[in-house]
Amino acid sequence: MNTANQIMLGDVVSATLETQGRQLASVQAGHFSNMQEIIAHATRVAGTWRGIARLLVRNRTQGWVVSMPLARA
Repeated sequence: MNTANQIMLGDVVSATLETQGRQLASVQAGHFSNMQEIIAHATRVAGTWRGIARLLVRNRTQGWVVSMPLARA
């Protein structure tokens, strides 16, 4: 994540975690202050899964979107 994609407490952030066309988790909140919190929350909501998934994070307040792979063994 570059410095342009910062998250401020109170920003409306949406995150979707999906793998093989299946949505594992979808969250929207304004209490995140960094990407690690978003990743932890989305993976917790997703429950048990294995393999590689894609996390799409959208900061609706600042207007940016970032996508990243996540792997779980």
